[in-house]
Amino acid sequence: MRQSLLAAVALCALTAGAHAEAPFSFDQAPGKLPKTVVPSAYRIDIVPDLQKLTLTGHESIDVDFRQPEDNVTLNAAGLTLGKVTLADGTAATVTQDAKAQTATLHFPHAIAAGKHTLRIAYTGPIPETPNAIYYDDYKT
Repeated sequence: MRQSLLAAVALCALTAGAHAEAPFSFDQAPGKLPKTVVPSAYRIDIVPDLQKLTLTGHESIDVDFRQPEDNVTLNAAGLTLGKVTLADGTAATVTQDAKAQTATLHFPHAIAAGKHTLRIAYTGPIPETPNAIYYDDYKT
């Protein structure tokens, strides 16, 4: 009985390995955003106002510019971006496309290839629909 159990466990372990997912590849990930600026880490601070159902947030994103770029496009569903800078203080202007749910950061010059940190301030609603942070009026 014990040998049968060990054989079954070993078979399960071998079978599980045969169906493992491939490692994540940013280049192969679906989406419409350009692949020239790659995020590697996020530090997010969100302050919700549950009376007004709004939030304010500050975010730092470590990114790798694969080539010099003067524009960076991000997903921004429902958010309004405010002040955006690189860690070195270079400020960007922002245009937003509500239909595409994106924001494009426009820098005054091409940012050199390499590692940088984006700092973004934003505001937004806390909606009832399950999209990012949302509320649910749970009744017991």
